Amino acid sequence: MSNAIRPDDTQLKVYTMLVDQIQKYNTILWQFPAAVLAANFLALDKFSPRPHILFCVAALDCILAYVFQRLVAQQKAIIKASRNMESVLKLTSYAEFVPNFGSSRFH
Repeated sequence: MSNAIRPDDTQLKVYTMLVDQIQKYNTILWQFPAAVLAANFLALDKFSPRPHILFCVAALDCILAYVFQRLVAQQKAIIKASRNMESVLKLTSYAEFVPNFGSSRFH
C-alpha cells in the first residue's frame, strides 16, 4: 500500500453498514414485485366474480406501488451516501480497493 492516509475504523464501519443496507434493499426490491404479482394473479382467479373485492385489491395495489416507490427513493439515498463515503475512502490508503463503477444513463 502507498503512504496515503489510513482510514479510521468509523469510516470503514459506516461504509460497511451502507453496503449492507444496499444488499438488504436489493433483496426486498426483487422479492416485493414478484410477491405482489403472484398475489394479484391469485386474487384475480379467486375473486373474479366479485368486483367489489377486486376493487379493494386494486386499491391495495396502489398503496403497495407507493410503498415500492418509497423503497426505491430510500435506496437511492443509501447509494448516494455510499458514493460519498467511497470518495472519502479514495483519499486513503484503501483507494485501490474501492470499486470504480461507471455512471449509468438511467437514474
